[in-house]
Amino acid sequence: MRSRGRTVLSMVSVGILVACSMLLGCDLRGRPLPMDEDLVELPELRTYQVPQEYQQDLRDMLQSALLGTGDARIGRVTNGPGGTLLVVAPARIQAGIQQILDTGFEAPPASSPIRLTYWFLVGRPVEPAQAEPFSMAGRSRVPQLEPVLRQIAAAQGPTEFTLLEEIQLTLMSQNRAETRSRVGRVEQYAVRIGEQVVVDVEITYTRNLFLSRVSLKTGQYLVLGQAGFGGDAVDAFPDATDEDVLTLYCVMAVDLEP
Repeated sequence: MRSRGRTVLSMVSVGILVACSMLLGCDLRGRPLPMDEDLVELPELRTYQVPQEYQQDLRDMLQSALLGTGDARIGRVTNGPGGTLLVVAPARIQAGIQQILDTGFEAPPASSPIRLTYWFLVGRPVEPAQAEPFSMAGRSRVPQLEPVLRQIAAAQGPTEFTLLEEIQLTLMSQNRAETRSRVGRVEQYAVRIGEQVVVDVEITYTRNLFLSRVSLKTGQYLVLGQAGFGGDAVDAFPDATDEDVLTLYCVMAVDLEP
């Protein structure tokens, strides 16, 4: 149900782009096409009822795809009372918008919590003197991450890992959340689209910084890595020397609550 609702919204955005190119007299790159001056119409005001879940998205689409900028601007769109959009544009453009919106929207999907987990690990290469491609220093074992660490070691060579900490954040879709640990900070903005979550994340860990937009489903893991771990406040390996090449890894996973 949720995935289909977002598909409808995507189809609406594509339809608006096509309608713009034909009704506004411009191609999809915004360049004006030849137009008879007699066909130019005066703008008029119309009100459209839009589910609140989609109102801001649709407004943004109309502003960028329909109304243009600068001298090309021929209308405006703004939020009205009671979940409406107020559009000022020529009648033929209004007719195109109405035709597209007549395809209908599903009821907006109910919000549900999104839980994201971040594991911070440091890895260093080791001599291939053991059967297993990776090992964990001390007692910091994370059974659910073993397939991920095995893949990292298969790509990077035999590796010893140590778990620094695990951070969890729970938030609702289309919301921002932030948390801090002893030496790190995680800030994220998450949007749920069906069974997929798109996350804009900013991670600061000691002197290391990750900025990324990622897409995850339940059961998937995403690995971010940064060589040259600068962790003055973190004693990753007590026996580490200046010759050790340390890499900071951040492993992300998402859980969706029904």
